[in-house]
Amino acid sequence: AAGPIDAGGVLFESVGAVEVRGALNARNAGEIQIATSGASADINLHGSLNANNADIEITTSGDGSNINLYGSLYISTNGFENGLGAGLFKLISAKGDIRLDDTQFLGAGSRLMLSAQGLTAPLRTQVKELTVSTTGYGSGADILVQEANALTILGADLTPDNIENSAGLSSAKGRIEIVLAKEGSRLTVAEGASLVTG
Repeated sequence: AAGPIDAGGVLFESVGAVEVRGALNARNAGEIQIATSGASADINLHGSLNANNADIEITTSGDGSNINLYGSLYISTNGFENGLGAGLFKLISAKGDIRLDDTQFLGAGSRLMLSAQGLTAPLRTQVKELTVSTTGYGSGADILVQEANALTILGADLTPDNIENSAGLSSAKGRIEIVLAKEGSRLTVAEGASLVTG
């Protein structure tokens, strides 16, 4: 699809790859949902995504299917990417990686949930709550977080292995590092959450 796309909500579901060359903006609390189910069915997003006090969900479930982000993701309180809104960022690449080199997650009252074999860069965030799982090997297995303010780690089972695993930050074969940029900011690990490394 060619962008920019400005709509009340955005839904893409495909067996094959999805490529969006432009920004996506969901108005009036409309959600953005993008999913692929086939093998090697990447989701390539070349612009920013903005939802207004609503959710952004991006999912790949097929073998070797990656999520490639080339812009930032916003949950805002208006249509102008202010990143101050409350909602959910949920990105699941069950059998692939998530490319983050050019991406910030900006939603000051929002929760960010990610699961993938690997992450290609540190998470640059301004969110309220975080849950992350990586299942692969090498440097992509590391969970490196650069958060602007305070942060709460929440537990959730994000892995598709039918084994209960409600870790807040879980890296099967990597390390975990969290930096809070604002002086005096607090890191909170909620009850039932944990930080787990392999």
